[in-house]
Amino acid sequence: MSGSDGGRSGLTPGRIIAGVLVVLILLFAALNSQSVRVHWLVTTTTTPLFVVILVFALLGLLLGYILGARSRGK
Repeated sequence: MSGSDGGRSGLTPGRIIAGVLVVLILLFAALNSQSVRVHWLVTTTTTPLFVVILVFALLGLLLGYILGARSRGK
């Protein structure tokens, strides 16, 4: 059966590792529900810690994707 995915299989070791990391990050964030005081560049807020963890995890994923795509020449 030929697919239009360019010959990539659906379940690769990289995707498995990424899935495990996402689950671990979500679990870690869920276990840290207390509020913390966060000093941003221009303001200070009281924010639930899981929000801070998720925001920075997403920023890390985005930065990794951008740098990875750039190093692959895309």
